[in-house]
Amino acid sequence: MSDPTPPEISRPDGHSGRAGVRAGAGRRSDRADLVAALTLGLVAAGVVVVRLIVRLVEVFGGGRIAVPVTFVPTEARVAGSSVAVTVDGGTVSVGTAGPGTIVSIVLAEVVPAVAAVVVIACAIGLVRRLMDGRAFAPGTSRLVSIASMAILVGWVAATLFGTMASNGALAAASADPVDTSASFAQHVSWLPFLAAVGVGALAIAFRSGERLQVDSDGLV
Repeated sequence: MSDPTPPEISRPDGHSGRAGVRAGAGRRSDRADLVAALTLGLVAAGVVVVRLIVRLVEVFGGGRIAVPVTFVPTEARVAGSSVAVTVDGGTVSVGTAGPGTIVSIVLAEVVPAVAAVVVIACAIGLVRRLMDGRAFAPGTSRLVSIASMAILVGWVAATLFGTMASNGALAAASADPVDTSASFAQHVSWLPFLAAVGVGALAIAFRSGERLQVDSDGLV
């Protein structure tokens, strides 16, 4: 019986036809993955920008401004029920706010949004390098370091200016002074900080890989 396997066609450059087909399929798959990553990144950046624009229109639109507020956990009862709940935050709608509160609201929105776009851009650049086989090419660790710093700056801005906006909104909405000094530490989310530390550690790993890549290239 004859072998049903089709003969392998050799090319002048020494590569078989099957190898060329597999290589072509791999390149198409890489391009599709890159397009998908770019699309997801652009969509995410677009969502961030649109959300920021909507928030700024709300702030400067002349109407009442909804400000997220936090305070010391307080026990309250649901209206019409005997169920007790603990409330430690909410939203205050203020018609007029001082300049400091307005600036804090804007910075609490703008700085984290810009940081998010920077992180997305760095992630797209890193994905492109990984797909091109340039994981340890010069500049990769710089991209990761920038992403780490952007996460940290966005977290600090959101926490600091968000707290200032919350305090200003409570002061504007209430005739009585509200003590918020004890609520700051209770409402700080440390997850972005831990993420920044983790990405920073990844940047150190990439920097070490870049040095090893340079040393290995020098030995060739």
